[in-house]
Amino acid sequence: MIPKYIRYLKTIDKKLSGFFESQKPYIFCKEGCSFCCETGEYPYTLVEIQYLMLGFHQLAPEIQFEILEKINKLKEAKRTHKGKFMHECPFLTDKRCSVYNFRGLICRTHGLAFYDSKGKLRVPECIHQGLNYSNVYDTEKGVMSSELFKASGFETEPVSFNLSRKFLLNNEATQYLELDFGEEKALIDWL
Repeated sequence: MIPKYIRYLKTIDKKLSGFFESQKPYIFCKEGCSFCCETGEYPYTLVEIQYLMLGFHQLAPEIQFEILEKINKLKEAKRTHKGKFMHECPFLTDKRCSVYNFRGLICRTHGLAFYDSKGKLRVPECIHQGLNYSNVYDTEKGVMSSELFKASGFETEPVSFNLSRKFLLNNEATQYLELDFGEEKALIDWL
């Protein structure tokens, strides 16, 4: 499945690059900003975790050790935790993703506004830190504001894409490639 997944990533990364480029006035992601990696559950499928681990095994032994230490601490913390377990990604090292080229779909799409499988607008959490889409999003109404857009002076409107997990894991490309992602669960549950 990994070769099929790599082919899929080439397609999806090209589309995502275009999406990010079209939304440039509203995207404030930059190197060293790791807000999206500091609190989450990080859903991963079997294929995604297998690919991520390929990247992990290419890391220097001292980085691998550091990540394994974080994983052990997270697993211990999760044992006593009740409910949704939100945590920092164990692959985050010095505010950078240590396995960036091998990251999952949730990481590749994060930062863009999108519609979930129920058609509800979802915006990145960093919006509340004055980052992505904060210059055009009305937090009280939960909508992209036409007034804020007009006031921004930008020519390109903010757009929400169909980037729901359901769509990403089952679309024309995945069907064409006969790509089965396998079971999905939280990142820490795979480790």
